[in-house]
Amino acid sequence: MSSAEADQVSLDRRTFTMGVVNGSLFNASMRLIDATVVVSPLAERLVGSDTLVGLLQMVFKIGWMWPALFMPYVLEGVGRRLPWYRGAAGVRMLAIWGAVILLFSGMADTAPTRTFGLLALCLFLSTTFGGVSWIPFMDVIAKGVPANKRGLLWGLRQGIAGVLGVGFATVVSYMLSAERGFDFPRGYAWLFLIAACAQTIALTAFSLAREPKIETKPRRMTFRMHMWRGPRILGRDSAYRAFALSRAAIGVALMGMGFLAICGQDRFALSEAQTSAWLLPVAIAGAGYPFLWGFLNDRFGSRTIVRATTLLVAVHAALPLLVLTMERSGHVPASTANWLLGSAVVVGYAAMSCYMISSMTFVLEIAAPHQRDGYLGLHNSLAIPLAFSSLLAGAIAEHISYLALYATCLVVAVIAMVLVFTILPEPRPGLGEEEGADRLSLLDQLRARTWPKPGRRA
Repeated sequence: MSSAEADQVSLDRRTFTMGVVNGSLFNASMRLIDATVVVSPLAERLVGSDTLVGLLQMVFKIGWMWPALFMPYVLEGVGRRLPWYRGAAGVRMLAIWGAVILLFSGMADTAPTRTFGLLALCLFLSTTFGGVSWIPFMDVIAKGVPANKRGLLWGLRQGIAGVLGVGFATVVSYMLSAERGFDFPRGYAWLFLIAACAQTIALTAFSLAREPKIETKPRRMTFRMHMWRGPRILGRDSAYRAFALSRAAIGVALMGMGFLAICGQDRFALSEAQTSAWLLPVAIAGAGYPFLWGFLNDRFGSRTIVRATTLLVAVHAALPLLVLTMERSGHVPASTANWLLGSAVVVGYAAMSCYMISSMTFVLEIAAPHQRDGYLGLHNSLAIPLAFSSLLAGAIAEHISYLALYATCLVVAVIAMVLVFTILPEPRPGLGEEEGADRLSLLDQLRARTWPKPGRRA
């Protein structure tokens, strides 16, 4: 083996290992600050408003997505992206540690509204710079991990995170149980502290990855052309339009996810320990179903898995609607409400995992190679308006009812099913109808002729 080959093998192993450590710890740590059973009840205790809880969730989601509007343009002429990842990781560490200091400071007792605002700011900064680091992270993975090892990389990241998540979910139940005797928000502060330690290790680990030097390429696109690229993709690609419509419906149908714990505590007198215990089955299932979705996606195609997502989303909305309807008809035992609402959380997370895998595969399959950055950027940018559905969900829950919220989610889930089963094509030749395959083949030919190819300057 030549020295160059040895260096490449060493680089692959280091990047691979750091990628596994990074994903395992970071994804598992998110159980400690889970939006559904940790952050939402914490925010509800601070401000007592479902609308403001929805606003916090909206800010959290927008933070991940809005950097996709400009990062593909910013990084287009940059040869090495790892320094961008390291800088973004530094800000993310400061933001999560800022939240820890805030919750331990005692401000929640004297100024709960101000605490809520500062917590929202910390979470927004953390997720925003997570969005900034996403393309650099993916680029370093592409340079350092061979294509035939990336599936193993994603599987190990998710699988190990699922195993660790079981322990972290147990920690959540332990810290929020009444037996601990913590004054509010001390239990939540300890969860943020443990999460901050895990995320610091995770972000530092991938910052130690190595990135090969490549020749810097000049920009091929003006900013105006960059901003116009998304509308042009939507205008000419009927497959992507169908995908975008179905994605919007699925996103809105999941808008009640963040209010299940609050609903259980407000309407059925469930304790924080009971609702936080929902994370344990979520973590156990999360150790296995990413591999299942990946296998089914490879075997039957991404459209089939998107269809499965809509079925899961419909079940997720139907379960809380069922228990709330039962409550109107008569008394519902707390154990029954706990079981049905907890099941809704498990099914909702399964739907999110299923859709994450299938949607990314779908986008990569319909995108021409020289347009991949544009399709990926548009994929994140289109999620920005969907973040407002969390605010809408909070307003419906606070000013109408939880019953109306989950009835709306179920109706939209049915709409998503109709869209996916009628207009969404299968992008992989041989798995869909012949007519759909021929139509996509024609789209590929049109794309190759109408948008900048490698080497063309704007």
